[in-house]
Amino acid sequence: VGTRNDAVGTRNDSLREWLERGTMRLWLCLASVIVTVHCAEHLPLERCPDDTVCLIFGHDTCSVRGVRDPAQKGYIWGPDTHCDHEHDGYGLLYSKLDIRPITPFKWKFVATLFRQSYYNGVAGHHATLEKLVFNVGYAEIRIISESEMEFKTDLTGLGRKTNFPNKKSTKFVSYGDWNHYEFEQYLFEIETDQELIDFFGPTVVFHSHDEPKILKDEDFPELLMQKVAKAHRKVERCSCTRSCVVFMQNNPCGARDLSQEFEGSGYVWKNNLGCGRPTYEKLYSQIEFKPITATKWYVSTIVLDEGNGIRDIGFDFGKTAGLTFDGSKAFFTYTREGKQITSDSEMRHEKTFTSEYNKKSYKFKKYSFRMESKGTNITDINNSYVNFKKSGKNMTLNDDAFHEQLKQLKTPEHRKIEPCSEGKACLVFVENDACSCNGDFPQPADSGYVWTRNSTCRRPTYEVLLSRIDFEPISTTKWKAVIITYYAPDKPRHQRDWQIRNIEYSIDINFGNATISAHSANAMSFGWTNREGTVTSSVRPMRHNADEDVITSEDAKSVEEDGRPLTFKRYHFDIEAGGEELHNFFGPEIEFKLKGPNPMALAMNGTEFTKELGQIKKESGLSTLTIVLIVIGVFLLLIIIVAIVIGVCCYCCTKSQRALYNVDARNTYHPVPSNPPIRENPPPSSNSSKSSECESQYITCSANPK
Repeated sequence: VGTRNDAVGTRNDSLREWLERGTMRLWLCLASVIVTVHCAEHLPLERCPDDTVCLIFGHDTCSVRGVRDPAQKGYIWGPDTHCDHEHDGYGLLYSKLDIRPITPFKWKFVATLFRQSYYNGVAGHHATLEKLVFNVGYAEIRIISESEMEFKTDLTGLGRKTNFPNKKSTKFVSYGDWNHYEFEQYLFEIETDQELIDFFGPTVVFHSHDEPKILKDEDFPELLMQKVAKAHRKVERCSCTRSCVVFMQNNPCGARDLSQEFEGSGYVWKNNLGCGRPTYEKLYSQIEFKPITATKWYVSTIVLDEGNGIRDIGFDFGKTAGLTFDGSKAFFTYTREGKQITSDSEMRHEKTFTSEYNKKSYKFKKYSFRMESKGTNITDINNSYVNFKKSGKNMTLNDDAFHEQLKQLKTPEHRKIEPCSEGKACLVFVENDACSCNGDFPQPADSGYVWTRNSTCRRPTYEVLLSRIDFEPISTTKWKAVIITYYAPDKPRHQRDWQIRNIEYSIDINFGNATISAHSANAMSFGWTNREGTVTSSVRPMRHNADEDVITSEDAKSVEEDGRPLTFKRYHFDIEAGGEELHNFFGPEIEFKLKGPNPMALAMNGTEFTKELGQIKKESGLSTLTIVLIVIGVFLLLIIIVAIVIGVCCYCCTKSQRALYNVDARNTYHPVPSNPPIRENPPPSSNSSKSSECESQYITCSANPK
C-alpha cells in the first residue's frame, strides 16, 4: 500500500509538473505567435533595385552621403541614404515613388501611398486619394482612382493631361511603435511622344494632408539619365523631308512589299521597312541627308562607338564620291570633269547615348556636318550604291529607291506669312523685324503690327514670326479666333539645348479689358472686365488638326544652323463675353507675352486694330440685318406660297362643284313656256300627286328633249 501511495504521489507530481510546463509552453507559443505576426506585418523599407530610382517622402530626417538637412522631407532612397528611424520601415513614410525607365519614352512607376493610421486601435488621419500628388518638375502625377492615373505636363506653362490605366495592389500594413499604418500601391506606365526625362527636374514635391514634402537634389535628373541610358532604344524613323540609310549587323530587314528585295546589310530607312529587331544593338551606322541647296547638303550620322569614334569609318557613293572623317572634320570627295575634288566641313558632336540589351550596353555617337560640291548637283553625284566601311568591314546598299528618294527631296523654301483674309482683323508679333501696310518700314524691333491684306515685313516670312492671332466675328457677341504659335520639335528657339524636346510656347495677349491666354494644347482662357470693374473669365476649348494645322518653314539658314525646319501650330477657338458686345472690351493698348525657355514681352499701339474691329463690327451688323431681312422675306414668301396654294385648291374645288351641278342640270331639264300660266291659289295636292306629276314630266322630257 505504501509503495502504491508513493507511486500515485509521484504520478501526481509529474502530472502537476507537466501541466505547469504545458501552461508555460502555451504562453510561449502565444507570445511567439504575437511576435511573429507583429514582425510579419512590420514591413522593412527595402532597398532600391539597380535599374530603378526610388524617392521617399516622410516625417523622418535622413542623411544622404553623410549630409543631413532637417528641413527636407524627401530623399533619393539609395545605398547612401540612412534615416534616423529606419527600423520603422514603411511607418516613417507618407509616400514612395519608384521610377524604372523601359525606353526613353516609356517608364514604369510604382506609387506607394499612405492612406490610414490607427493609434492604439483608434483611427487617426485618413489621406484622400485626390489630394496625393507628385510634382516632378514640369509634370504632375496624380492617382485619380483605383484604375486610372493622370499625367499632367506643364512644360513652359503649356499644360496637357493624359490618363493612363493603373493597377492597385493589395493593401498592406506596417507597424511602428505599435501604431498601425495602412498603405496602398499603384502600378502604372507612362508613355509619351517625347523623352520623359524632359519633364523631370531636380525638385520633386509630394502634396499630402499637411505641408508639402520637398525633395531637392541636383543628382536626381542625372541619376534618371543613367537609368534611361540603359534602356533598350529603337532606331528613330526618318523624316519625310530627308533620306536615310541604315546599316544593320545580322539583322534581316525587308520592305512590307515582299516583291522588293535588298542586297547586303544596308537599307533605305523608311516607314514601311520592318526589321527583325529595329533596335540599336543591331545598328552599325545611320546616315541622313537633307538638301540645303542643290550643291550643299546637311548630313548627320550615328555610329557605333567601339573605341575609335568616327575616325575608322567611311562611306562610298558609287565609284566617284565618298565621305571620310578625322574626328573633327568631314571630307567629301567627288569627281568633276575627270578631276577628283575634296571639300571639307567642320563636324559637330551632337550627343552620345547608349542602349542596353540583354545586360550588354551599346554606345553610340551622333555627328552633323555639311557636304558641299562646287558647282555640281550632289544628287547627280550619288547613285543607288552606298558602301559603309568600318574597321575592314564592308556593308552595302544597292537600291534604286535611294537615288529616287534623293531626287524627290526639295531644297528648303521659307514660307511667307499669309495676308489677312477679308472680314477678319489680324495681328502679328515678330522678332527683330519691321512691318507696314504701305512700305514705310520703322526700325526693326520686337513688336506687334496690324496685319492686313496689303501688309508686309522687311522679311515677310515665318522666320521672324513669334505668333499671330486672327479674329472673325460671327455676331457682335461671338467671334471666331485663330492663334498661330511657334513650336520647337527639337529645342528652344535660338538655344542649343538638345536635351529639351517638343517645347511649345504659351502666350498671353492683353487688349485692355480683354485677355486671351493660351497655355494648353486643348484649351484657352478668355477674360474680360465689364463697366463695373468685375473680372470674368471662361475656359474655351481649342481645336487643332494634326494634319492641317501644322505649318513648317525652312530656309538655307535654318537648315545650316540645326538641320530642322521652323514649326508652327494653328489653334481654333471661339470667344464670348456673357452676351455682351466683344468690341467694347478691345482697346488700343496691346501687350503680348511669350512664355517659354526664352520668354519675351512686347507692347504695341493697336489704334489701327480697333479701327479694323470697328469696321468688321459694321460689316457684321449689316450682315446680321441682311440675314434678318432675308428671314422676314422668306417668311413672307412662304405666306404668299401658302395663300396661292389655298387659292388654287379653292378654285379647283369650285370648278369641280360647278361641273357636277351642270351634269345634274342636264339630267333634270324642264322646258319653260314663253307665257307660263299664273296660278294665284294653287290647290293643295298630296305628295303622291306631286311625285306622279314629276315622274310624268320626267318621262315627257326624256321623250321630247326639245
